[in-house]
Amino acid sequence: MRRNTNFADPSYEPTDEELAELMHEAFAGIKEAREKSLVEMRARIATARKAAVLELLQKQAKP
Repeated sequence: MRRNTNFADPSYEPTDEELAELMHEAFAGIKEAREKSLVEMRARIATARKAAVLELLQKQAKP
């Protein structure tokens, strides 16, 4: 928000426009952060899967 708004003031009642602007600012970047975390999580899962398969193959190869 561009205004100097005192949210601690109990008599302050924001307009619908101010609430929409506040929500927009509060959640800016969430989509990008979520997508980044999903990419990172999928990479960790792929690494763990490869390690698990390798370990399984090594155990199966032992007499």
